Formats: sequence, structure tokens, C-alpha cells
Amino acid sequence: MTIEILHRVDRAFADGTVEVYALEDGAASYEWRILSRGEIVEDSGNAGYGSPTLALRDALIWDEPPGSAKRR
Repeated sequence: MTIEILHRVDRAFADGTVEVYALEDGAASYEWRILSRGEIVEDSGNAGYGSPTLALRDALIWDEPPGSAKRR
């Protein structure tokens, strides 16, 4: 199974990138992952987002630094 990267942005608070991808299995679902030094450090798993924009939003929120409003 292959994946298609739809969005790739640099991480704001650490080295690495945030990616939104679609599995090329015919299903219209999207996932996100956070990479650092070429390794996946976090992945949405099987969340099955219906929109790549919503997956990107959640990935950026997840990647906020400790002590931010989200992490309190």
C-alpha cells in the first residue's frame, strides 16, 4: 500500500515536519503524522478524517509546545 502526501509543513516549535497523507486504497480518508529526523514521532493512526484540512488542523494543534493553552 502506498501513501500520497497532501500537505507538508515545517514544525513551528521543533525540528521536523507535519504531514497529511491519504492511503491509496480507494478510501477517502486522511491521516496526519509528525516526523523528526526522518522518523515518525506521532501519527493519527486510523482516525479516518474526511478532510485533509481538518487533519492538518488537528496535527498543528497536537504539535503545540508543552505549557500551551491546549496542554493545560
